Amino acid sequence: MMLKKLPYTISLLSEDYLNILTDFRCGNDEIDRYIREDALNDMNSGKGVTYLVLNDKKDKLIAYYTLAATSIIYSETKDIKEKNSIDELKIRGFPAIEIKMFAVSKVYQDYVYHSEEFGDKILSDMILGSLIGDIYNYSLNILGIQMIVLYSTKEGFKFYKRNGFETLEKYIPLYSEYTEDCIPMYLRLFD
Repeated sequence: MMLKKLPYTISLLSEDYLNILTDFRCGNDEIDRYIREDALNDMNSGKGVTYLVLNDKKDKLIAYYTLAATSIIYSETKDIKEKNSIDELKIRGFPAIEIKMFAVSKVYQDYVYHSEEFGDKILSDMILGSLIGDIYNYSLNILGIQMIVLYSTKEGFKFYKRNGFETLEKYIPLYSEYTEDCIPMYLRLFD
């Protein structure tokens, strides 16, 4: 489906929007459940901040994403098992931001937007691209961030690869109750 006008605005999740969350379906029950049951609690406890991508009337949820501070941890010690104590380990971390959740409503997943400047773009790619741009600007002006990390579902893997993310293999991924069966991925903001 082709869109003529960029159809969204971004708002911080608040209790004012709870009524429009119930109809959100992205195709993954756990991600759908998160926005209805956990997102506001996570915001109130410092675990993540959720942003809503809404239509211009702010009565339909197109997509949402949740951001959280994190670190990409790695070890400069070649064989951790041979070390006798934690003091012998050289563990470092890259400052990063985690896209804890990113979901687009099934209704909008195949929408294409056309502009003279960029041509045809899939709406979900545009939303993620805008988010990556915002995070890059944060990294220059607000907070040091070298990488974006996320945990992709199997269904989302090709989408993130298409948008520049790589599989996170040589670093130590952090555990979260939401990352089971997910693929750790990252995007470097700086070389």
